[in-house]
Amino acid sequence: MNLFRYAKPFLHLTALATLLSVVARGLVLVLPHLTSKIIDTAQGHAPQSLLSTTGLLLMGALLMAAVLQFCGAVLFVYVGERVVQNLRRDLFGHLLSLSMNFFERRRVGEMISRVSADASTVREIATSLPGNVVNHIVIAVGALGIIMVRHPKLTLILLAFMPLIVIVSALMGRRVRRVATLVQDDLARTSAEAEEALSGIATVKAFAQEETELQRYKVRLSALFRSSMRVFVIQEAVRLASLLAVYGGLVTVTWYATNQILAGVLTTGELVAFMMYALFAGNSCRELSGVWSRYERMRGIVMRLVQIFDEQPTVMDRPNPVRFDGTHQTIAFHGVNFSYPAAPDRRVLADLDFAFERGEHIALVGESGAGKSTVAALLLRNYDVTGGSITIDGRDIRELSQKDLRRAIAVVPQDIVVFGRSIRENIGYGRQDATDEEIVAAARAANALEFIERMPEGFDTVLGVRGVTVSGGQRQRIAIARAIIKDPAILILDEATSALDKPTEVLVRDALANLMKNRTTIVIAHRLATIENADRVLVIQDGRLVESGTPGDLLRAQGRYAWLHQSGAWEGPAA
Repeated sequence: MNLFRYAKPFLHLTALATLLSVVARGLVLVLPHLTSKIIDTAQGHAPQSLLSTTGLLLMGALLMAAVLQFCGAVLFVYVGERVVQNLRRDLFGHLLSLSMNFFERRRVGEMISRVSADASTVREIATSLPGNVVNHIVIAVGALGIIMVRHPKLTLILLAFMPLIVIVSALMGRRVRRVATLVQDDLARTSAEAEEALSGIATVKAFAQEETELQRYKVRLSALFRSSMRVFVIQEAVRLASLLAVYGGLVTVTWYATNQILAGVLTTGELVAFMMYALFAGNSCRELSGVWSRYERMRGIVMRLVQIFDEQPTVMDRPNPVRFDGTHQTIAFHGVNFSYPAAPDRRVLADLDFAFERGEHIALVGESGAGKSTVAALLLRNYDVTGGSITIDGRDIRELSQKDLRRAIAVVPQDIVVFGRSIRENIGYGRQDATDEEIVAAARAANALEFIERMPEGFDTVLGVRGVTVSGGQRQRIAIARAIIKDPAILILDEATSALDKPTEVLVRDALANLMKNRTTIVIAHRLATIENADRVLVIQDGRLVESGTPGDLLRAQGRYAWLHQSGAWEGPAA
């Protein structure tokens, strides 16, 4: 991916900003000449009548240079911020488009660091870096050109020290890039460590592991400190070598020029002008060497962004996917096999065959790790099957639009995710165009209206991060309201009541009953009480379907289902 495309729409503004800066630098190059005239006037080498005129010209040039430089800097900042804004937007959008297996391999905190910290690097590469290069080149070339014409011998002495700057920059540049890449990796890992600890703060405190998490974070900080110091030391070594070259040349030139003044060949004003031009040129050459180091550093960082953009979803729509409005008669699994991408040698589902009809309530039961939730993930196309197929009315779901398929399905999971937004926004997340009346009706159907109205600001109450300000049962009912307002054709209940106490479970079960009416429903259950009204129960063991039938028939058959019930694996009344 070419990140230059983010700067391309603003090339005209970048060019204007560069032009303003170049003109400002050009005016700066006039200052040493005017300064020398003022000094020579004081020493009688020029008419005194020119003193006031020269002073006014000097002040005017300074003022104009400052104004132009300010305008150019503002334009550079504007372009840089717009570039970073667009890059972050596309980077975040690209992350959202990636398949679930990507997020199994990468930590959320690391991705946040890429979006926030790494994206800012492009601002300098796309805008201020080129501007600085142009400015310093103008000063260096202009100043050296002027003194070469006026004082060639002095200039050649000064230039004899310049190769040191180039050699040091070339030798150290690649090393800077490698170490800078390590810095960004360490920064991303440090951010990920903090994000995980703070996201699970309730667990951290419950197990009194604050000190452990602090120590883990300190280890990451130490690694970040070491890599950051390495970059700093290398960059400072380049700057020091450049500084020694510049001032070593100036000292040598000063010694030679003083002899020239004593011999009457050179005036004091001319020496001052030469020294000012030499300082301009030397500082610009030194800054250019620093620019090269920064470029190599940022280049390594940008490589990480490019790698993310090069990631492609593993679950993709086919060209011209079939539209799907949720209408269906039969959903079927045909010999489905599946292994997670992170563990391709471990088969989670094996030759899974079953079908269910529109409006049927199916319960999936089995021990933890049997593959129940994987069935739901495959139906949602969070992953694609590795063998066999899943069809809706005979059509493979891989032929359907992913967005259409997921719009037709609502999931109420055990681990409810609510956002740090208002209750209204959380319920309306199921359908963005929902009216206030529809949101209230959904809350009422989910048995959530009573507790919402008791909240400080009702539906406008902002929930804490991950919904910590509401109970588990309240989060469940908000999620059910979100699913109700979505009005899905297919409903998946993934152990939606397994973590609730009995009184809360009754409320949630009543809300689920409202949600399940006239919908094809898959219930992934831990409690028999949640599946006692299921039309059919599918028992999964080690990824295989081992039993199928009504709850009563399966109990009487004294098979795996009956064993799970009798062993106390579940709570609740018998079906």
